[in-house]
Amino acid sequence: MDISIRNRGIEDLYPDLKQIGFDGVDFGFPGWNRREKILAEDFESTILQTYRRIADAGLKVSQVHLTYYPGHLPPLGNGTYADFEDYMLPILLKEIALTAKMNCHLAAIHLYFEESLEKSREGNLQLIQKLLPTLEEHGVILAIENIFGLGFGDVHLSTAEDLLFYVDHFKSDCVGACLDTGHAVTRKQNPVEAVLKLGSALKALHVHSNMPGHDLHLPPCMIRNVDWQRFYAALLEVDYRGAFNMEISPPANISPKAALGFFTLVHGIAESLMLSETKS
Repeated sequence: MDISIRNRGIEDLYPDLKQIGFDGVDFGFPGWNRREKILAEDFESTILQTYRRIADAGLKVSQVHLTYYPGHLPPLGNGTYADFEDYMLPILLKEIALTAKMNCHLAAIHLYFEESLEKSREGNLQLIQKLLPTLEEHGVILAIENIFGLGFGDVHLSTAEDLLFYVDHFKSDCVGACLDTGHAVTRKQNPVEAVLKLGSALKALHVHSNMPGHDLHLPPCMIRNVDWQRFYAALLEVDYRGAFNMEISPPANISPKAALGFFTLVHGIAESLMLSETKS
């Protein structure tokens, strides 16, 4: 299984990450407040320039993280789905096309949500339906991520069952699930159980350690509230085919040498989980 790392604060380390043993990166597009930049004509050339740096280092873009609207901010416009779609749909369509141009076929997404389960699902069914033609045209899988809202509350997208609602509804090769282990733990859920429930619908991972009620993005095994060896065994059990993607950033304000030491540790943790399962 490939091991990848999220593409945040590592732009100058691509050759070093390859030497450490990473296979790829999780490419994060800019934030929601960069809409003007994303929709500008020169955005594609900027993204592909970064992609060339990744490829020249011998890495791949294992998956991307599409731009999302954070759950802790006030709703867009009047707070209706129409306002959300008007703002976000052009961004998402452009980023899906760029995903394929980076020779990647997997895009994680935070979906739309309202207080009402029915309104959340109604909006998201419309959104995914409008994304499907572009997903199919470019051969990109939309991996719906489990997320949480303000105060780590429920947003009708927090459980494996929430994600499977959309996978089962569309029954499309272009719609799957992304399990964020840290988000699961913040909601006091067991990532192992989530893997087994998602089964073949699981297409992408965001692997990191958390405490309930926190979003720390620490390396796995740093907090002993998940059986990580059992987690990896569950991935093999459901025949997971994606990357073991570590959604982790180095500590702030450390030297490049220290950052490399940190990433060496992170890669070693992932590799040790795979080796231990192979030997068991």
